[in-house]
Amino acid sequence: MTAVTAPLDSLRSGAFFTRERVLIGAGTLAGWILFGVVYVMLGLETIYDSRGWPIGVDFGQVWAAGIMVLRGEAEAVYDFAAHYAVQQELFGENAPYLLWLYPPNHLMVAGTLAKLPYLVALTLWMGLTLMVWMAAVRAIIPGWPALLVALAFPAILMNFGYGQNGFLTAGLLGLGLALLDRRPIVAGICIGLLAYKPHFGLLIPLVLMLSGRWHVFVSAGATVCFLFALTTAIFGVDIWFAFVEATTQGTRKEVLEIGLAGWQRLQSMFAAVRNLGGPVELAYLAQGAIALFCLVSVCWLWRSRADQNLKSAALAASVLLITPYVLDYDHVVMGVAYAFLIRYGLKHGFLPWEAAGIAFMGLMAFFYQDFGLIGIPMGFSCAFATLLLALGKAWASLNGIWSSSVPGEQPGV
Repeated sequence: MTAVTAPLDSLRSGAFFTRERVLIGAGTLAGWILFGVVYVMLGLETIYDSRGWPIGVDFGQVWAAGIMVLRGEAEAVYDFAAHYAVQQELFGENAPYLLWLYPPNHLMVAGTLAKLPYLVALTLWMGLTLMVWMAAVRAIIPGWPALLVALAFPAILMNFGYGQNGFLTAGLLGLGLALLDRRPIVAGICIGLLAYKPHFGLLIPLVLMLSGRWHVFVSAGATVCFLFALTTAIFGVDIWFAFVEATTQGTRKEVLEIGLAGWQRLQSMFAAVRNLGGPVELAYLAQGAIALFCLVSVCWLWRSRADQNLKSAALAASVLLITPYVLDYDHVVMGVAYAFLIRYGLKHGFLPWEAAGIAFMGLMAFFYQDFGLIGIPMGFSCAFATLLLALGKAWASLNGIWSSSVPGEQPGV
């Protein structure tokens, strides 16, 4: 029986995750992911994949939007037909139908990237945003082993594959949370720059106010105001009205209610209900219930005396849970939540099965879409489990009933 139970006992206590095993496993995964990305890029003879779509397919519509900016047609980006016509012009009639749903301030980034050839722009975008993500990880858990583990996080493969902005989102959020008390002005700037995805910022101003972090709050607000003023000065005020109208039609109607992106890619409670055949009204009701739970629980947590690492982990998970519009590549943000849980665990100990659970949830990012095809919202489930874990550990520590893994057998991350 010992031969059977010993591995389970080591997984339960976390002793299985020795420094050597973590580094070997992470190094293997990270090497496989990065080799695959480099192999694909170096082997390209054209900018198209086997489907006839541009490599880093979602980046194609960003580059197309940037071309429209350079042509002086910025406001027309929010005319979906006009934007798609430019995508077809640049990438052929087979170009996928992708919508520009970002606020106008992100057009400044798109316009800058569009000055470069497509593959150069894509490579620069992915490389620079990856560096932001790495900087966030280093700010949370210093040392190169943590960077290696971050590079092994499977969600980064999805982000590379789509040429998306998950690195930037996770990096800005991670830096903002890691620097809250050390560099509050810088933290606020990072949080303010997240305004390019406003649906991810619904909880952040509230928790900053509740926790009395007014320097961060003001810095973030000033950053958002500066971006608004600069964008308006460049593109005019009418572009904001076009954005609001396009968001109503594009995000609510086409992406959410019709499912343009594919239910298997969306990782929200709303999408889970729709994926299982539920009506739109039920999906909104279920999403509202999750949003209310996140609002109440995270506000309680941030008002409490709980450890800041647990607060940050809960907030990072809730950022993804509270909105109905969250895609698989956005789950690079879950790396922020896992990093804060790991930092707390390295200092205070891990619950039984916690280290194994974090590893399992991280690996599940490989299979989000596969589970989605059979109606299982794996991304949502991992985010919700992470939120419950952070809340449970905070409640236990506040009530003096904390019990970690067996002393001396903690993971050696």
